[in-house]
Amino acid sequence: MALQSGDRLGPYGVTGVLGAGGMGEVYRARDARLNRDVALKVLPESFAADPDRLMRFTREAQTLAALSHPNIAAIYGIEETDGVRAIVMELVEGEDLSQRIARGAIPIEDALPIARSIADALEAAHDAGIIHRDLKPANVKVRPDGTVKVLDFGLARSQDPGPGPQNVSNSPTRTSPALTAMGVILGTAAYMAPEQAKGRQVDRRADIWAFGVVLYEMLTGRAAFEGEDVSDLLVAVLSKDVNLSALPATTPANLHRLIARCLDRNVKTRLQHIAEARIVLDAIIAGVPDDEGAGAAATVPSAPSSSRVLPWALAAAGAIVAGALAFPALRHLREVPAATSVASLSMDIAPAERLGPTGTYARPSRTAFAIAPDGATIVFAGESTAAGAASSTMLYRRPLAEATAVVIPGTDGAEYPFFSPDGQWVGFAAGGKLKKVALGGGPPIELCDLGNLFGGASWGSAGVIAFSDVRLKTVADSGGTPEPVADIRALAPAMLPDGQTVLFTDWAPLISGDWDSSHVDALNLKTRERRTLLTNAADARYSPTGHLVFMRNATLLAVPFDATSVEVTGAAVPLLAGVMQSVNATNSNSETGMGQFALSASGALIYVAGDINPTGNSTLVRVDRRGTETTLAETRGGLGGLRLSASGSRVVAYRTGDGSRATDLWMYDVPSGTPTRLTSTGGATWPVFSPDGRSITFANSETGIYSALLGSSDPPQLLMDGRLLTPAAWSADGRWLAYLQYVNGARQTFVRGAQDGRLVGEPRPWSPSAFTQSHAAFSPDGRWMAYVSNDSGENEVYVQPFPGPGEKRRVSPSGGSSPAWSRNGRELFFQKGNGDGYSMFAVDVSTAGDFQASAPRLLFEGRYWSTEPLRSYDVTPDG
Repeated sequence: MALQSGDRLGPYGVTGVLGAGGMGEVYRARDARLNRDVALKVLPESFAADPDRLMRFTREAQTLAALSHPNIAAIYGIEETDGVRAIVMELVEGEDLSQRIARGAIPIEDALPIARSIADALEAAHDAGIIHRDLKPANVKVRPDGTVKVLDFGLARSQDPGPGPQNVSNSPTRTSPALTAMGVILGTAAYMAPEQAKGRQVDRRADIWAFGVVLYEMLTGRAAFEGEDVSDLLVAVLSKDVNLSALPATTPANLHRLIARCLDRNVKTRLQHIAEARIVLDAIIAGVPDDEGAGAAATVPSAPSSSRVLPWALAAAGAIVAGALAFPALRHLREVPAATSVASLSMDIAPAERLGPTGTYARPSRTAFAIAPDGATIVFAGESTAAGAASSTMLYRRPLAEATAVVIPGTDGAEYPFFSPDGQWVGFAAGGKLKKVALGGGPPIELCDLGNLFGGASWGSAGVIAFSDVRLKTVADSGGTPEPVADIRALAPAMLPDGQTVLFTDWAPLISGDWDSSHVDALNLKTRERRTLLTNAADARYSPTGHLVFMRNATLLAVPFDATSVEVTGAAVPLLAGVMQSVNATNSNSETGMGQFALSASGALIYVAGDINPTGNSTLVRVDRRGTETTLAETRGGLGGLRLSASGSRVVAYRTGDGSRATDLWMYDVPSGTPTRLTSTGGATWPVFSPDGRSITFANSETGIYSALLGSSDPPQLLMDGRLLTPAAWSADGRWLAYLQYVNGARQTFVRGAQDGRLVGEPRPWSPSAFTQSHAAFSPDGRWMAYVSNDSGENEVYVQPFPGPGEKRRVSPSGGSSPAWSRNGRELFFQKGNGDGYSMFAVDVSTAGDFQASAPRLLFEGRYWSTEPLRSYDVTPDG
């Protein structure tokens, strides 16, 4: 069915036509509920009328909807209105690769990051059990900001009638703009693996073949296989060798070998996993020498002449690991003088013992060092126990011409150093104050009251310092009263050369750990004009080479940037993988997204080798009310969102850092500790048991709240769609679900009715407030709601009648979080962080009439900080 502009499918208003293909017509539409543009792919009538095909397609779409990856165009849902079925998809702006190739072969230095992003997308899908089966240039888009998006994941698979011979001539075909002049038909057939062309069952290695064909076409500007019609194309795929001599003469030997392995017709000797391709591409991008193929082929120059690549030669650098909790020393300097020669060195931070101040995961969450504009001096915050039993953080100055660093007097407790534009002063935070100290000597000078420099600071050329204590503010570099900049929650401010424009990382999407949704914005401090420059990015800094350098998934990238017009002017290029970044989904409130790197105006880069966060083992323990611990299970990576079933026999949690960026749900038996994996598609967080214990409600930050029936092979069911929604608690009777949602940058509690496990009615805010709320919990009798709010200045536990109205009562006198009711409703438990761990408190409560609560009593202190405690307590007769 053809749609016209102005037509509606449910909440989606059609605004234009995007194109057509084998899976139907594609339209641009506006989502009236979420106020965003989407793509609608209307399914052909023959497809929608086949129940079997539609059922299998729906299952595949549900799997894909749970797959959240920055290089995969997301599926938001399936919409049906008046018999018209459509897939609701992420709208990806920009041109596809076939359009880019139409202008000629893509230079190697530009093709490599595109190929790397495609490989990353395929790896995430393959790990989730999803095969693309129709990878081709027309299904890969490059957005204006350089982000690569692979389209139509899994859709080709859903078209298949099942095992057995397939009618390849019915495969969707397109005329490639790059090859139209030669009269060559390029479509699905030209990218089919030989086993796929023969009608056999395929696996991920078919995608690897197609990846090799796409990479070959990017580098050569020509088809790997040619023919006048589909039959000729299939013959070429099945019998003709690819002309690898057509690759550019500068193709690195290891890239040449990679393409050859991808295009091996023998599926058993073909490249077996796309992760192998990603590793090779990472090594080439980072400039790792190819020992295996030395001399076999020319290599990419370490400093490409393209103006889109920074003139830094960044060789590969290994991370130093000094134990599970030891923070790596400041190790690497890359410096490029005016000439083209490159100097590199490693340095330690003696006499400091480690960079500081350390926090979660025993490493700083802010950038711990700065380099002077002339590149001659490094200042860093370091911790040392040399002065006494307690660790002390101070600033250290290390001129590169000298052998060791020296303490800068008067900087006790300092963190987040930053240089003045002339390099004569160093700013820092200490003791609730923003201060500065002359590099040449002298006592520190207080500039203003601060509170907490959580988001960092930057010193502009116009005598203004921009800083963030969660809210973006400015202060004169001579001191004074801080001035709030509108109502912006920001991280990592960085002033541009004009002295009036500041870059910052948007704070709101990071609170939930949704780091792929972070974006870098620019704000003019005079006009208050704000614009988004980069998506899926954090901690951008300006380089005088005409680039923005920023962090993404522990990788340092650069993108061409016009500082005058404040516009990104080209595609992003990876510079260096394995740079320490403060990112972790399980404890995002203490993370900033900042990278451990610094730039100088002279072209020097310093960084700490590392990763997003250390990957180690976690121990799941059961703790009784006396603090006695019983080990249940050892796990690789971290555990978050722990919940105990009502029977006390099972624990559910989401697991991270176990070898991938994905988060999935696991269930552990009590007391055996036997684990069971519940999801495998990634993106699953914050699980909650249903009242009857038969299902799990959980969140996907990109798509909404889901319910999964335990012991069933059926895919999870979407209960509520929307981004950054977090289930908090079910009422004991199953009639209400409390969940968290962001409103104007602050997390708020909402409740929604439920019937037979499905949500009904409209959501309503619970105790509306301008402050952040969290950790809602229904009392067993359903008459009270315990929750956390920071309206007093710090997180405190409150209780309020449900469903209201009624006065809220504060339960915690001096900080608290994660409230949980005892099973009999006579006690309320909460915890409070104490630096190295947590303290668990209990409050005796009466809910029979008016709510009454005793003073909290300390039960025990724990060594670990739990993201969420075991949220059910069985009070035994012996206490």
